[in-house]
Amino acid sequence: DCGGATCDGSGHTCADTLHCGVAGDCQSGVCAGTVCQAPSCTDLVENGGETGVDCGGSDGVNACGACVGTMCTVSTDCHSLHCDTAGTGLCTP
Repeated sequence: DCGGATCDGSGHTCADTLHCGVAGDCQSGVCAGTVCQAPSCTDLVENGGETGVDCGGSDGVNACGACVGTMCTVSTDCHSLHCDTAGTGLCTP
């Protein structure tokens, strides 16, 4: 009871390891073959706790490494340790 045309728009995306047809079927946004994959630091999708694509972390821990020129929520998301939280929401030099 997740993903697919029947559940589109209902918020019922599929958990990791469940069957999928497209990335939008999955909570992680990653459908590899026909299986939803867990978020990773190399999937080219902003998912899990990431604040940018495969970088940063909403919990202030950069499990995937620091961001450069991407979205951020706190300074520790950024390689430069500077997040323009009052303006653009981007990592700045």
